[in-house]
Amino acid sequence: MDKKILGVLESEIKGNSVVLYMMGTPLFPLESESAFAAQALDALKVPYQSFDLSGQTDRQIALERMTKSEDAPFLFIKGAFAGGNEKLRGLLKDGTIESLLQQHSLISVK
Repeated sequence: MDKKILGVLESEIKGNSVVLYMMGTPLFPLESESAFAAQALDALKVPYQSFDLSGQTDRQIALERMTKSEDAPFLFIKGAFAGGNEKLRGLLKDGTIESLLQQHSLISVK
């Protein structure tokens, strides 16, 4: 794995409480999985930083190796990998993501 790319990814992840690596942007997602993740975070009103992986195969491969997850989106909360496409969808659907965000004081308890 390219150490320079890994260093940049680690800096982005450590520098933000919630990071979403996706295909496209929250306003213009390029795939349904990325759209679902961004819309769910927006609905929870959690501030997050997104990074567009489209056209950046080297960054996507580094994230896949780093997380052992195969496809975008990749969600990190307080520096820890929360989930990739399939796991993230499950966390969002069953509400587990809300508990995780509340544990880190990123959203308030309803």
